[in-house]
Amino acid sequence: MEDKIISGKICAELNLLTQQYFSDSFIDHVNIITKYRNGSLSYVCNNEQWLRLYVSKRYPLAGFFENNTLPETISYMLWDNLDPLDPILVDSKNVLNLLHGVTFVKHSDNASTYFNLGQKNSQRPILFEYIKNQQRILRFIDYFMDSGINIQKHTERNRLYCCHGDIEIMKNGDFTNQSLRGKSHYLLSEYNIQLPESAKMFYQRIVGILSVRQLDVFYLVLSGFTMKMIAIRMNISLETVKTHIKQIRAELDYHCTPSMIEDCFNHKVRYQLQHSKALATKLLL
Repeated sequence: MEDKIISGKICAELNLLTQQYFSDSFIDHVNIITKYRNGSLSYVCNNEQWLRLYVSKRYPLAGFFENNTLPETISYMLWDNLDPLDPILVDSKNVLNLLHGVTFVKHSDNASTYFNLGQKNSQRPILFEYIKNQQRILRFIDYFMDSGINIQKHTERNRLYCCHGDIEIMKNGDFTNQSLRGKSHYLLSEYNIQLPESAKMFYQRIVGILSVRQLDVFYLVLSGFTMKMIAIRMNISLETVKTHIKQIRAELDYHCTPSMIEDCFNHKVRYQLQHSKALATKLLL
């Protein structure tokens, strides 16, 4: 499955729409998962805290709706019917105090969309309210689909990834379907990184071209680690490190390491890489 596709702008619009439509707070948490027939996945949420948690824990590897496609005969499912040990349900309870939610399903020719809705701090009787108000919820879903917040249109045109709380839009022309597999964590940070467009494009190209392993080596090179230090830190042989560096130069079209490092410093690549949460956890702790 391709990495998650997340849009902050759409999430903000979704939050406003939720508040407007459910002004009585009957529903105050909405996240929407769209599974495309080509295997890619998009995710939006009206809660930024939950969005960050979703990205950092890589839930698509574990969540029920991310890994299962419900039959088209099923229009909704109560969360109480799911495995209570599902990691998303566990964190929904611990982080949001949201345990009793409902998921409505919409199928189309090229995707299945799961609208996960709930009221934080609610008790089990809320389930009956969901069932009783399902027509109201369906009207909200239809309103969302017709509101101009069109996830499918956005994801067909762009690959959207969350980057340090902001959103970087990466055109399909810059990346193949495989190029960002497993690498979305390189675009995450809590820091407010102000960069010119040229630096962003330069960085995006590097992340798109290099493999996950190459990016790990690349960051350590830019951080001043010697090849021997990199070998020890990554628990690989010195020859393997040399091979990685040679391949990195070839992939990025540099004849020597110093010129590559100079260009990367000029475009603040090390600065962007070092504020990747996942990378810092994996290599620097």
